[in-house]
Amino acid sequence: MHFKSTTTLLAALAACGALLAGAFAGEQSAVASSNEPNVILILTDDQTLDEMRALPKTQALIGGAGVTFSRAYISYPLCCPSRVSMLSGQYMHNHDVRGNQLPSGGWGKFATNGTEEKALPTWLQTAGYYNVEVGKYMNGYV
Repeated sequence: MHFKSTTTLLAALAACGALLAGAFAGEQSAVASSNEPNVILILTDDQTLDEMRALPKTQALIGGAGVTFSRAYISYPLCCPSRVSMLSGQYMHNHDVRGNQLPSGGWGKFATNGTEEKALPTWLQTAGYYNVEVGKYMNGYV
């Protein structure tokens, strides 16, 4: 197997790690015993369109039974504001995470301005899902 870039390899490893973590966590989740769907959100950073074409069989396995956002576009070019927009469903001017580190952004801003409480992982946890994060959640998150 040949990867065109380190970024593609890392994205593939993160996806596999997330799938494995979800498989082992299934027994611990209240949702695992119900008919609720599994939710796997794979969000990569600093990718070109060509890099996202790697591993077509893996993409078919992961996305074949789910939803692929093939026309999703970011509204701000920095990773933290874009990630918060994806997780909260808000534009950057509404969630106010405007950078990758304090005082204007990063984990510190996301956690203290109330946006984390309104983000997808919090909603899923409240609904009984077991959440696993692999890789970079937010700059400055420890």
